[in-house]
Amino acid sequence: MLKHSGLFLLAITVLFTLMIFSFSVDNAKVSSGKSSKIVDTVVKTVEKTTNKSLAELTGKTTSEARADLTKLIRKFAHYIEYTVQSAIVLLAFLLISLDKRILSTAFVGLFTAVLDEHLQTFSNGRSGNTGDVLVDFSGTLTGIVLGIFVAKMLSKFGHFLLRRKNTSASVLYY
Repeated sequence: MLKHSGLFLLAITVLFTLMIFSFSVDNAKVSSGKSSKIVDTVVKTVEKTTNKSLAELTGKTTSEARADLTKLIRKFAHYIEYTVQSAIVLLAFLLISLDKRILSTAFVGLFTAVLDEHLQTFSNGRSGNTGDVLVDFSGTLTGIVLGIFVAKMLSKFGHFLLRRKNTSASVLYY
């Protein structure tokens, strides 16, 4: 049962990773269009909530403020993608009893980040960015911490997936 649950989570991870890669192969126009939709929603929400324009709030021109917000949202999206991926990977590795779970999860995150940025170099108008690999890997590290927290909570509260003789905090490390 535990191994099957872990394999299911690994399958979810593969699908999630394919989603990450699908964003990487978007050309610059498509990628910018996706980001613009999110930025538009954020700007409308902030302006409606504060009754001030983006320019008033930031002290910059609207185009400068939108460019800064776009960059921030894109970096945050990278971070969140890798946080989620790593939390799922760590829980899967725990359930299938893989040795060196944390190190393996970190490797998966770093490998995916490097490959993700490399894929972008093949997309029209886009390039790979070492800084994005660092953002992605910081998301990976956060996902590892989140995965440890979730595993400990599930174990503490006797969740049936983690209730077994050798489950303890020590199974999470290495």
